[in-house]
Amino acid sequence: MDVSVLNKMSDQELTELANSFNVNQDFMVDRDHMVRALRTFPNNANCQRYVDVAQPEDIVAFRTSQYVVKSAKVIRKSTKDEKLMLETVYGRRYVVDYSDVLWVNTNGYWPKWIYNLMKENENAEADHAE
Repeated sequence: MDVSVLNKMSDQELTELANSFNVNQDFMVDRDHMVRALRTFPNNANCQRYVDVAQPEDIVAFRTSQYVVKSAKVIRKSTKDEKLMLETVYGRRYVVDYSDVLWVNTNGYWPKWIYNLMKENENAEADHAE
């Protein structure tokens, strides 16, 4: 979701929206945490049809349990459980629900909002390492 739209919402509206998306209770402690979590939810559910046809070796952007956006390659797919096993460039593996996949990269480019969320995460990790 767009951060400018989220910032215009009242605290009550943010709480209701977070509840509708089943945001983890740990991220509902204050306004900043709720905005951080809610901006990782896409404005439309169009991505779901791409997740259904995603195959091993496809690159996806996904949301972690801490509402951080990362990219990884699909290793395995379970249509029965609706889960994907993903592996990052650095070899870390994640098992995520279909609903946590934000984008399937089919054309080699990321949408701007996905790219910005991933870059923000990289910058935060780099600042923390210094």
